[in-house]
Order: sequence, then C-alpha cells, then structure tokens
Amino acid sequence: MESLIARQQKHSSEKPHLCSHCDYRTNYSVALKIHIRTHTGGKPHLCPHCDYRTNQSSHLKIHIRTHTGEKPHLCPHCDYTTNCSSYLKQHIRTHTGEKLHLCPHCDYRTNQSSHLEIHIRTHTGEKPQLCPHCDYRTNYSNDLKQHIRTHTGEKPHLCPHCDYRTNYSNDLKQHIRTHTGEKPHLCPHCDYRTNYSNDLKQHIRTHTGEKPQLCPYCNFRTNYSHVLKIHIRTHTGEKPHLCPHCDYRKNYSSTLKRHIRTHTGEKNPTFVHTFKRLMCCFVMRLYVICKGKCRLKGLKSETNTRCTFQEEVVVYTIARSHLLPVYFVELSISSFCRTPIL
Repeated sequence: MESLIARQQKHSSEKPHLCSHCDYRTNYSVALKIHIRTHTGGKPHLCPHCDYRTNQSSHLKIHIRTHTGEKPHLCPHCDYTTNCSSYLKQHIRTHTGEKLHLCPHCDYRTNQSSHLEIHIRTHTGEKPQLCPHCDYRTNYSNDLKQHIRTHTGEKPHLCPHCDYRTNYSNDLKQHIRTHTGEKPHLCPHCDYRTNYSNDLKQHIRTHTGEKPQLCPYCNFRTNYSHVLKIHIRTHTGEKPHLCPHCDYRKNYSSTLKRHIRTHTGEKNPTFVHTFKRLMCCFVMRLYVICKGKCRLKGLKSETNTRCTFQEEVVVYTIARSHLLPVYFVELSISSFCRTPIL
C-alpha cells in the first residue's frame, strides 16, 4: 500500500516529505532521511575494510569495490570497465559524441555536469575553493589540493628510480622520462624530439617564425614569455633582483649572481666549462677551415665527431697536408671534446 501511494505521489505534483532544515521536498521518506543526514552529518554506513563512512548505502557499495577490485559495469563499445554506473554513462558518451550539458552563456557543451559547473564559473567569476592557510581561491578542487601542499610541504608523487619527489603528477611523468630516455614529443618539421610539450611548441615556432609574445609598450616580439618579462622591465624600470649585501638592484638574475661574487670572493663556477666550450668550438672550426690542408696520421679521410659541449655532429675532411701539428689537434680533442679519435 505504501509503495502504491508513493507511486501515485510521484506522478502528482505533491511532495509531502519536507525537510525541517531547509526547503527541500521529496516524494519519498527514504530520500528525506538521506537528505537530513547532509544537515546532521550522520554517516551510518561504514566500510568493513577501512575507516570510510557515508550517508548512503549505494555509495558504500561502490566504495567497497575499490577494495575488492570488482568492476561490474562494462562498456559495450570497448573493454572499459568501472565500478560505478554513472562513470559508465559518461564514458559511453565519449563513443557516441553526446554532450547533454550546454552552457547558458556560450556554445560550450560537455558530457559531464560537473565539468559544466566548473565552466560556468569562468563566466560568473566564482571561485568557491578557498585555501584555509591564505587568501588563495580557485575554481578547481584539484588546484586547491596542490596549492595546500605548498603550505604543508607534502610531495606525494615519488620517483621509482631515485629520491625525487614532487607535488604534481605531471612533473613526475616528465621526470621519469629523464631516466627512461623517452621523448614522446616529436617535431613535424624535423627530427627534434623532447620530453616537454611546451619545449616542442617553442621549437615549432622556430620553423613557423611565430612570435606570440608581444610587448605592450613597443613592437618587440619574442617566442618566449620569460624573455618578454625581462624586456618589459626595460620599460617599467623594475629591478626585482636585489643584492643581500648592499643596495644594488638588477633586472637580470645572472647579473646579480656575478655582483654577489664581488662580495663573497667566489670565482665563477662556469668559467672553466665556458672556456672549454669555446676552445672546443675553436678546434672544430680549425678542422672546417683547414679541410683539404691538414692531415692526421691514422685517420680516415672523412670522420664524424660528436662535440659533447655543442651536442651536434661536426663533419670534417682530413686531406694530405699538415698545417696543424698532430699532437695539438689530438690534445685539443681529447681535452675539450672528450671524443675519442677514431
């Protein structure tokens, strides 16, 4: 009899079950009980495997499947499985292309209501996610979680190859590639490969000539945002890099480092490396300039040598003359390039 009355109430406009805490109304007494728990904080359904609690038995069933590994909901189009029917519905829409949720402010469409809620906030300016430690606000809960870690110092993403830890999962993926050597981002115009998508975008602009970073004060354009920031300081007069020993200020961090060494007496740690690189380039240029005039005993007529500082292959030809002493060239190559002579 009660179920019959409930069915009749469903088809009528009457919703007899009213929440005593707000204006929520429903046709079902069970739904009202669950709703009231959102006010009282009651979570009677407890997971037998961990300390998870919820106010709905259906939520508990889904949660328990994370322990058992059960995924009863199977996609009819592919091998995707999930433990939640609502996740399956969202996944199927990726096959059908259906996007039921439409933005009332623009033509944005999505297959998930949660995505639409977040998108609408870009129109309203609402940022409901507030940091408990500072005045930082954001539209995204994930961004808030990552921000809070800057206060707590937590770095949950750990590299399996070394002791590197980070706050961001994407940073960990890129770091792991430094161990595996993987460079998934390939230039469509040449054989350049990189670990970072942003580096690839900037590299492609060297082919297209695009310089999207435009100075608001003059016609200066550049491919790099950090170069634009430094350039803009020439207009604003900003000098953010301050010496801790005196009142010297500078636009460039590298210039400040050199200045600080005048206080500490420290020598430039990159001087030796820079000198070796310059000598390496000098020796390689001698090979190119003197090709057809210099002969090295025991070398083939054409040899490929990789310069470890320039990171590029230099092809040079050795002919039947000895303009340069053999020992000088061998010493230069072994000392500065560290490349064995073949």
